[in-house]
Amino acid sequence: MDGLAFFRLTQVPKRESKKRKVVSKVETITDASGVEYLCSYCGRKNIVNTTSNIQCTYCDSRILQKDRKSAVTINAV
Repeated sequence: MDGLAFFRLTQVPKRESKKRKVVSKVETITDASGVEYLCSYCGRKNIVNTTSNIQCTYCDSRILQKDRKSAVTINAV
């Protein structure tokens, strides 16, 4: 079936190219007011706060592990 005849058009309408503005989501954190996580893929440290994505900033992996602050010692009897 002819699409132009179906909608009773004589020619194909010209489409205006509307480009939407893309805002880059690169965020620079000046203060370390978050929790430090380790990426399980690349092993680098990431700081995650309330506004950031749970994602490695270096390799875009979404599997992060919480960094241990102190060493664990177990005293066995």
